[in-house]
Amino acid sequence: MEIHDISNNNGIVSLNLGPAKLIESYLNFLHIVNLKQYEQNIRLLEISIKSLNKITLLEQSLNITTLKIQALKDKLSNLMPNYRTKRGLINGLGTLIKGRK
Repeated sequence: MEIHDISNNNGIVSLNLGPAKLIESYLNFLHIVNLKQYEQNIRLLEISIKSLNKITLLEQSLNITTLKIQALKDKLSNLMPNYRTKRGLINGLGTLIKGRK
């Protein structure tokens, strides 16, 4: 490792990262995943945890597992497509009324 004084420099530092590699082509992969199966498995895990909740020795472990499952559900909801619903007829009428004033 080398240390250089950059206080009298123009703010640009050269770093030797080794030889550069040129990209010659690209490959695209399409991997279709059925997220519904993941949802079903998460529901089954939640049911199993609820049945184990009666055992007091497992309480701390079950709380941690419940938090992990919630984080998993949040990540899964981010992967699910979010379809926008079209505006209703009433919203369009409100816009027309405002436009006439």
